[in-house]
Amino acid sequence: MATLKEAIYEILETDAKDGSAGALGSLIGMTGSAPYGVYFRNPPEGVDFGTYSILTYYISSMSGRAPAGLREVYVNLTAWGDNYEQILERVYELLHEAQLTGVTDYAPLLLVWDYGGPELFDEDLRIYYQQHRYLAKAVKL
Repeated sequence: MATLKEAIYEILETDAKDGSAGALGSLIGMTGSAPYGVYFRNPPEGVDFGTYSILTYYISSMSGRAPAGLREVYVNLTAWGDNYEQILERVYELLHEAQLTGVTDYAPLLLVWDYGGPELFDEDLRIYYQQHRYLAKAVKL
């Protein structure tokens, strides 16, 4: 049993542990130890972007409407690195239309790709990145 945020991390973490071709693990390059290159909210200090890429995620907003507590929950995922496009393509394969089960704070959940942001360059980190947004439609428990 997990919250929505934990369930999404579990999907990403499982694939980030996989070093086979096309999996997040091979794209990120940090399969050896937790958090496997998948971080909540912001990149950690000291990431060697010459060697690794990373993925960050967070729930950016929620909106509700009647009846019965129907919610729209927006989840942002940002890929950081020279291969950010490939990482986001893999995230799409993992999350678009994913049926999340065992979630304790919402039910039932349908997760779909909603938006892709602009390609950007972070001057401080000296790295390219892009953010995609997913929409979870659910009933708040």
